[in-house]
Amino acid sequence: MIGVVPGAASRRTLSYTSVRRGSRGLRKCAAAGHNEIVFDHGPKEFPVATLLVREPVARAAVLLGDLRRWVAQRWSWLRPRSLPVLFAAAGTLVVMLSADFLAHDHGHHLRPRIDRVTIRIAP
Repeated sequence: MIGVVPGAASRRTLSYTSVRRGSRGLRKCAAAGHNEIVFDHGPKEFPVATLLVREPVARAAVLLGDLRRWVAQRWSWLRPRSLPVLFAAAGTLVVMLSADFLAHDHGHHLRPRIDRVTIRIAP
């Protein structure tokens, strides 16, 4: 193969992969002849530790804290919307009560009660 430089393909990287390079601070220290160790690995995320609660009292405290956070999140969403929600709930209650009122006959005690009908024919 003409024009192919051996080892050139191994230096190429794909465009979406990151290129690993050594730390510049480490190279400067090594060039200056320092014998110090430099821990310059760049910003990394710390590992997350999860505590498992085994005691019933502590587990209840954790559940109570979770419930308190959940209520606080819901209240922070509902607080600016509380007045429209109250009016909507009141309107729903009025509509339900009016439908119940119209479904039943509430005026029967005001009408005269007819026990017997007598029909007379004139001679």
